[in-house]
Amino acid sequence: MALNRAYSPGFQPWLDRPPLEVALAVSADMAYLLEYGRDAALPYVRHRVQSSAHFPNMSEVRTESQAEGRRWVIRVLACFANRDQVVAFCVAGDKATWEARHPGEDWYEAHVPVADQVFNMMRKERGWQ
Repeated sequence: MALNRAYSPGFQPWLDRPPLEVALAVSADMAYLLEYGRDAALPYVRHRVQSSAHFPNMSEVRTESQAEGRRWVIRVLACFANRDQVVAFCVAGDKATWEARHPGEDWYEAHVPVADQVFNMMRKERGWQ
């Protein structure tokens, strides 16, 4: 049985920005996480993002796609919530482009704390445990 999904306020607008083929690939990998939950596996999902304040509940959906003549390396940070009944999709981005624009910086160090804050807000607003 597939889990329920919840999007942070900025998530759907972000998902509408990449080229259609990239957005479809990301959506397919997110659907895989929803279908298999904690049993989802690499290369599409990595569980237990250790730098998260919500470890072991924070996971990462990993999508790589080609579009518009370049490689897209999309990462989506999501958290299991409400006793694993919900996957909250918190933050996403093109890791390759971000790291090219921020040489020497790590995508995870910048984005995991944001995902933690977003999840805290979602949990409080929705009354999740």
